[in-house]
Amino acid sequence: MKSAQGILTVRGGMTSHAAVVARGMGTCCVSGCGDIAMDEANKKFTLAGKEYHEGDCISLDGSTGNIYDGIIPTVPATIAGEFGRIMGWADKFRTMKVRTNADTPADAKKKHVSWEQKVSVFAVQSICSSKATESMHSVR
Repeated sequence: MKSAQGILTVRGGMTSHAAVVARGMGTCCVSGCGDIAMDEANKKFTLAGKEYHEGDCISLDGSTGNIYDGIIPTVPATIAGEFGRIMGWADKFRTMKVRTNADTPADAKKKHVSWEQKVSVFAVQSICSSKATESMHSVR
């Protein structure tokens, strides 16, 4: 998984081991694509009538779960549009530096360079109980 540019699995889901580990590594993952017919012995799989062999290129969209034939050019994510404007407003009033989670030294270096004092973002995980009025928030 460390050397992969993306992870694609036949079984699993959003909370499968592959998906959780991939997210922690910052690697795109589409898990649980049951439409794939695997042929492990011959190192190939079939999807939507097309046969893919070891070394063939595909592109994954981890947000939608879509799988595309070939390489789709990508660009680095940017903070723009309405979100960029709101973050600009927040920067005018913030009084503390941002601290982020990093699972590897490479992540720490990347986040330090690109996010330090520029974005006021916190990863907030919300766990809601069965009662709509009760919720628990934890800041990572």
